[in-house]
Amino acid sequence: MRLLPPNGRALERIESGEAHFAIGAYGDLPDRFGLEQLDDNLFVVMMRADHPLASGRFDIRRYAEARHLLITPRGDPVGFVDKALAELGLSHRIGLTVN
Repeated sequence: MRLLPPNGRALERIESGEAHFAIGAYGDLPDRFGLEQLDDNLFVVMMRADHPLASGRFDIRRYAEARHLLITPRGDPVGFVDKALAELGLSHRIGLTVN
């Protein structure tokens, strides 16, 4: 098994057989593609069990103050979380960016 960055080409890679599936937010897809919704939450936070944010009250301010991993398939320096935080007058610190 191999994981590939979509590079904006996830659907092309599925059609060519280079990939079997893609995980992401794709909006409306052509009928030839199947779609399985994995979750209906707008935001999900993943962290190790002993992470400081895993204990105590979890709120948006504590979240914003933590260092974050930015997953950006196209290499964008900001993501949708940055935009949502900006609407609240907040920002977060990116510790690592990966595609």
